[in-house]
Amino acid sequence: MHRVDPERLALVGISLGGAHAITTAAVDERVKAAVALEPPGNGARWLRSLRRHWEWREFLVRLAEDRRRRVMTGVSTLVDPLEIVVPDPESQVFLNQVSAEFPQMQVMVPLESAEALIEYAPEEMVHCLAPRPLLVVHGDADQLVPLAEAEAIAIRAGSSCRLDIVPGMSHFNWVVPGSTGFTRVTDRIVSFLHEVLPVHVG
Repeated sequence: MHRVDPERLALVGISLGGAHAITTAAVDERVKAAVALEPPGNGARWLRSLRRHWEWREFLVRLAEDRRRRVMTGVSTLVDPLEIVVPDPESQVFLNQVSAEFPQMQVMVPLESAEALIEYAPEEMVHCLAPRPLLVVHGDADQLVPLAEAEAIAIRAGSSCRLDIVPGMSHFNWVVPGSTGFTRVTDRIVSFLHEVLPVHVG
């Protein structure tokens, strides 16, 4: 496309999409900057954080049983994604509202995708993004993806990463257009991209 400047390509992702923005930028040098909103840095640690100890052990047993089933049948059990990523109460309310408004978004995924997520560790690749700039935005009230995930990413990313911690921001309470949280987050992204990828006139 003639309107795309290959020297000013940036990726922006939310939640798991933020993790994907990091890993994609890490392996593709065409990406000049990345923005990750509320990203998990380590899939195993993240999924473990969403469960009590006994629930985590039961989940691992379930994955092992599904793995044996796949060996025998070639088919993984289909599950609601929220059986893999267990939402906190506030996130559950938001997701219920979204599902009611957009029922077409309700999907089932193979349970084996949980194994891929457990092996997924964007924090181990983020150093490959440097010295290109990375902005990580995370709320200190996020109960779905702990703030510690963003902090782990920022530490491994080094000095080219900026970590913006937003007071009172949870995983979904900022996403409504026009809200204070939405305006703050989007303004921060736009400001960052204008700064690190300036438009050269003439």
